[in-house]
Amino acid sequence: MNIGIGVDIDDISRFEEIKGNKPFLMKFLSTQELKYCYSKTDPTPHIAVRFVGKEAVIKALYNIGICDVFFKDVHILN
Repeated sequence: MNIGIGVDIDDISRFEEIKGNKPFLMKFLSTQELKYCYSKTDPTPHIAVRFVGKEAVIKALYNIGICDVFFKDVHILN
């Protein structure tokens, strides 16, 4: 059995600039994810955690040879 581990760390403030750019965010987040993030008083940390979570999943899958997974293929659910 192959096991992949992916880790990603980022600064939440980096997402402050893009939180209002919904067309850009829709390239990475699903409608359901965006709806959840924008239901919060400050959507920035919720956007950030989904982005880095997806990136970690993609890295883990890449480590075991699965290379054709993209941000929109991964959904971070509550």
